[in-house]
Amino acid sequence: MDTLKNLRIKLSDIRNEYYEVVLKDSDLEPLELEILDLEDDCEDIQVRIKNIISKIDLKNNDATSCGNSFNNIKLPDIQLPRFNGSYHDWFNFKEQFIF
Repeated sequence: MDTLKNLRIKLSDIRNEYYEVVLKDSDLEPLELEILDLEDDCEDIQVRIKNIISKIDLKNNDATSCGNSFNNIKLPDIQLPRFNGSYHDWFNFKEQFIF
């Protein structure tokens, strides 16, 4: 976006320098038309870039809002078995978690 602004500034500078050099108005017309076309193109590109950026922002916001709705789901509590610390019960306890 800044690059386009810089180009527009350079076009304006070129136009001003050209006006200083060229004395006849009839000599200015072709260049003036070309500069106006270039400025229009720069403005069109800026509008397109802004539209693309706003579409991307909307998609990001939609994706974020969809993700947030799943964050509030309450899952049921899972009852996990407890190990009593007995060495003899360890094998049976461990087997419950191994597939």
